[in-house]
Amino acid sequence: MTLSEYVDSIQDACLVIDMLVGAQQRFMVYPRQGFMIEQEISDEAAAAFGRLRSEGFTSRLVPAEAERA
Repeated sequence: MTLSEYVDSIQDACLVIDMLVGAQQRFMVYPRQGFMIEQEISDEAAAAFGRLRSEGFTSRLVPAEAERA
């Protein structure tokens, strides 16, 4: 399934972006907590994450207190 097909199946592009932003955050947070191995994240991906987060795509993020743990 392509991304476009997936968005069409969900019928909510903002929700899909929220889910992707949340997944990206977990790649950055979970290795520090021992839940997964560390993954290399490009500067471009980290910058995109920051932009999307600041634009309000935050419904699927790990709570701030868990992010700091």
